[in-house]
Amino acid sequence: MVGVRYKRWEAFTLLNSFDTRSYILSYHPQFDWTPWAKVGLRIGGITGYTKEQNSVQLGGITPVFAPTLTLHYKHLGFETALFTDVLVFSMKVMI
Repeated sequence: MVGVRYKRWEAFTLLNSFDTRSYILSYHPQFDWTPWAKVGLRIGGITGYTKEQNSVQLGGITPVFAPTLTLHYKHLGFETALFTDVLVFSMKVMI
């Protein structure tokens, strides 16, 4: 997963579980839970799935409504997100 974040907006790409390139555009508000953890909700859309792989889509875009948990220390972090029925884990470098 590679992408950029500006304020609460994100754009990134990844290889999905069907080895197809997916692109995501999302709004991702996060709130401090502890000094080293944030909880959030990623809301947006993802491409890269056929109707057979994911029937919930409009014009090739699947809605994203994914709760997130980020653990961080200074500029490094680890995030997990629940996308429909798949847990996604990622490392984060915060600049």
